[in-house]
Amino acid sequence: MNKVIIIKTGRNKFNRINLDDLKYIQASKGRTIVFCKEKLNTATSFKDVVAVLGGNLFQCHRSFAVNIDFVESFTNDTILVGSKNIPLGAMYKSAFLEFMFAKNTLIKTTPTKKTKSKK
Repeated sequence: MNKVIIIKTGRNKFNRINLDDLKYIQASKGRTIVFCKEKLNTATSFKDVVAVLGGNLFQCHRSFAVNIDFVESFTNDTILVGSKNIPLGAMYKSAFLEFMFAKNTLIKTTPTKKTKSKK
């Protein structure tokens, strides 16, 4: 059974969000934008949304939190979720790396040398 939450997105409007579909959230101008199958705006504070969602959602910047299940790659300062580059704040970097490596296994690749076959 999938975990579902309901958020208020308008004066008298509420939307169901399947947490398996949640990609990331963003704080913007006093509102919180939830990115899943569609983009939803809510007046609920970013801090409260992050606290309620928890789980695989990780705050990686003062204005962004990502669902690690949707992280495709990351560098020292950005996280790729789908086609969106999300900033990785310096204050959050070490905790993000620790969180990612605790949830996933790091596989370090090394270039392989081509060997000539003997005939």
